[in-house]
Amino acid sequence: MAIAFTICSNNYLAQASVLGYSLKKHYNDIQFFTILVDEYSDAIDYSQFPFTTIPIREIEPGIDELSEKYNIVELNTCVKPQVFKYLFEKHDDKQVIYFDPDIVIYDSLQEFNLLFESYDILLTPHIYTPIQMDGKNPDENMFLNYGLYNLGFIAVQKSDESIKFINWWKERTYLNGYSRVSKGIFISIWFLSFLKVYIF
Repeated sequence: MAIAFTICSNNYLAQASVLGYSLKKHYNDIQFFTILVDEYSDAIDYSQFPFTTIPIREIEPGIDELSEKYNIVELNTCVKPQVFKYLFEKHDDKQVIYFDPDIVIYDSLQEFNLLFESYDILLTPHIYTPIQMDGKNPDENMFLNYGLYNLGFIAVQKSDESIKFINWWKERTYLNGYSRVSKGIFISIWFLSFLKVYIF
């Protein structure tokens, strides 16, 4: 277990801190980064947090153009594949894990090491079994609109295929990373059938 990261703006740094402390409780040697999709604030002491803060401008020089295109939720989500690319390029570690900033880790993540022996990408679906056609919510159309997988967590092991996936993913989030459910778009698109993926 080597690198983990989250993405947030200044207003979510408290949540990212809880995630950071919970990670370090189980993995003292883990490198944990928070990608700040915001401007530095003089009112915040970034050194107090249990993570290294990286401003998004260091990772994505074109952030101004993206910020004109997307709202803050879309923007934070859209840059996720670019952060994976950046971390793989800047570090020798073979595995990079993303957690939403409002996640807390309560136990060991050692299972990932075993899973990475067979899979390059680990993720979680919104549902495991078919939804009953009972007229209640949630229904199948909700998941077709909002996506089959929840990308509040995704772990990627570096390989030729996973890098192809990250490039494919980035192209779609940068072009079409909107929250427009009425058009069948919710932040980004998750079709992963061409990879060996482990679904929790």
